[in-house]
Amino acid sequence: MKGLIRKTRQYFEGMKDPRGQCPALRHDYVGTLAMIAVAMMLGTEGPTAVVRFWHDMAGHKPRRMEGLLRTLGLKKLPSHDVIGRIMALTDPNVLDQAVQAGRRLKERRRTVPKRHRHIAIDGKACRGSASPLNDVEAAMVVNAVDVDTKQVVATVATPGPGQEVPTARKLLFRQDLCCDGAIVSFDAAHCCRETLSLVRSRGGDWLVPVKGNTPTLRDEIMFSLDAAKAAAVTVHEKGHGRLDTRIVRVVTDPQTCEWLGRNHGCDGLRTIGHIVYITEAKGKKPTREECAFICARRMSARDLLAEARKHWEVEVKHNRLDVVLGEDASRVRIGWGWANFAILRRFALDWLDTLRGENEPLPAVISRLRCGFAVDVAMEDAAMAAA
Repeated sequence: MKGLIRKTRQYFEGMKDPRGQCPALRHDYVGTLAMIAVAMMLGTEGPTAVVRFWHDMAGHKPRRMEGLLRTLGLKKLPSHDVIGRIMALTDPNVLDQAVQAGRRLKERRRTVPKRHRHIAIDGKACRGSASPLNDVEAAMVVNAVDVDTKQVVATVATPGPGQEVPTARKLLFRQDLCCDGAIVSFDAAHCCRETLSLVRSRGGDWLVPVKGNTPTLRDEIMFSLDAAKAAAVTVHEKGHGRLDTRIVRVVTDPQTCEWLGRNHGCDGLRTIGHIVYITEAKGKKPTREECAFICARRMSARDLLAEARKHWEVEVKHNRLDVVLGEDASRVRIGWGWANFAILRRFALDWLDTLRGENEPLPAVISRLRCGFAVDVAMEDAAMAAA
């Protein structure tokens, strides 16, 4: 337990306390952040739950609590109000950069490759931060996820409703996000000249679906696919009581791609494609969906299908944040508190994934770790008493 606390403190050591300095500040800033992060690794979702977690770990025994606080660098356990104020005042960009710097240092020690092959960028609403009574919409964070390692490599908070697209550009400007040689995928809302050009300037190749928000581009893609008589590749997958059929068409002709890219500001367009999704389940009416795609990397029909499916790994990540760590249930909404809790929640989920056994569900991991930490604290307490 104490080893985990010390390692977690190291992530936040260089961060500056945003509170105004005065003699009344009794709680160490770095120690409080470490206290919150460790509690969130064990499944807590807000300030009150964090305080309750540490009381449970100490078993309401003063001597045991003193040992935990000493490791955290705290003299007294902060209240939920103190935790809320600290999280509200902390700059989420500084917090996320500290977390990512610690993660990269850990990867270098493990000799993990620095570059990411596919980065999926997508926004997620923190629904609990909404207040219908006060006409306040849910806040949102934009995440960049390495879909191969399933790690969150950057998180940026949106300044207000409807700001997902400019926030994604702000994320791409971050120098600690390595896009060199990577495919960077988005959803259809990001199909615009500024975002695609920015990806290319960072050394990446973009992949975006084309839907109703760019109708002229979509119509010209369909015309080009029909005119070029693109060969179709059909993939069948059977499982979970249904049959999934994917029909993929691709055109990589340089003249066609260059003409389309020049007309619509798609810098570096190399592949245009179209995927039809047909799902047949027993006792249900078949469903059919279709979507056009553009990509700045030349690829075959099967490669396009594989990369398009990889983007939705980010939705799996979002689902786990809601179901296991209760992100949508969190009611934190003061200042930047919601964004900072979201960042630490992703940090906790990535950390839990590294400890998860094969096919072991996350709730089982959290339960196992809670029991193990409780035993560790009790043994340390017994050793201290014997000494």
